[in-house]
Amino acid sequence: MRRIFPACLSVTFCLLAASPGRGADVRTDLIDKIADIVAIGRLCPALAVDLVNVTTLSRGSRIGDRAEDYAVIETLASARQGAVLRAGLTDRTCREAERRYGPEGVTLPGMLRQR
Repeated sequence: MRRIFPACLSVTFCLLAASPGRGADVRTDLIDKIADIVAIGRLCPALAVDLVNVTTLSRGSRIGDRAEDYAVIETLASARQGAVLRAGLTDRTCREAERRYGPEGVTLPGMLRQR
């Protein structure tokens, strides 16, 4: 189960402030991050998902071996995209996403690139 910090709604993209709960495994964490990246690729006009890097990460972690992996990623990405749009936090989210997932990212570098 994931915990969402209450302050995330007023600060930035909730998914970027989410932390895995107890017992979360690496695979689940990566699925969450890939869903973040997919949502960001849809939200941010200046950023694009680096498909080669995301695919390499996914395959190396065996994400996509099960059909439901894609459904989970799509569902999470759509929910996160909607949450950001409703909160009006697109610009802030895009800046934070580039810091975390861009070429010099601090979380998963190289998952996003400039369009």
